[in-house]
Amino acid sequence: MQHILIIEDDRIIAESIEFILEKDSFSCQWFNNGGESLN
Repeated sequence: MQHILIIEDDRIIAESIEFILEKDSFSCQWFNNGGESLN
């Protein structure tokens, strides 16, 4: 399973992208900004 990092400040958009990708067997992790994703 491939893992995709999503950086998006709009929660609705991020959840929609995550839902679509997870339906296609991708693993996703969502963050509000780039700084959060580095921690």
